[in-house]
Amino acid sequence: MKLHTVTISGPDDRTSAMDLLAISKHYPFVEWGILLSSNKEPRPRYPSNEWLTGMELLSQQGLRLSGHICGGWAKKICNGKFPDEIDRPMFRRMQLNVAHFFQKEVKDLGAMAACLPKNREYIVQVGTEHQEGVALAKRLQEYERTISILFDASGGHGITPSKWPDKAPGMK
Repeated sequence: MKLHTVTISGPDDRTSAMDLLAISKHYPFVEWGILLSSNKEPRPRYPSNEWLTGMELLSQQGLRLSGHICGGWAKKICNGKFPDEIDRPMFRRMQLNVAHFFQKEVKDLGAMAACLPKNREYIVQVGTEHQEGVALAKRLQEYERTISILFDASGGHGITPSKWPDKAPGMK
């Protein structure tokens, strides 16, 4: 397996945009995972709207950014509504952090898929409900969306599992 992207998550208002650009120019495979939450208050690892706006120009200079959709906005997507606030072209990939609640939230998979803007890759975070998470990702592919999966039973806490699940056939 050849890696094409390494995502480093958590840049926020305290992170120098120029430092990110310098690292990206030296390591072009690096992608910066921007945590996105409906909570309007900037906090560690969750940047402000102003900081995000500043990143848009840098993304045109080679800064690779992915949006990692958390909490209320992830639930909104599960219910078929993509938040306008995060529909930014600078995010070529978007991680859907729905691992812990998608089974309760997704009432209409077609509506969920339809709300996802086209021409992006979507990463479905697969947590402890491994089979259900992989099934969700595979079903979203049926709606002509580019879908990958991330096995992360720790929910973004960086805890390495004692055993990795098998690769899901047909998934990246």
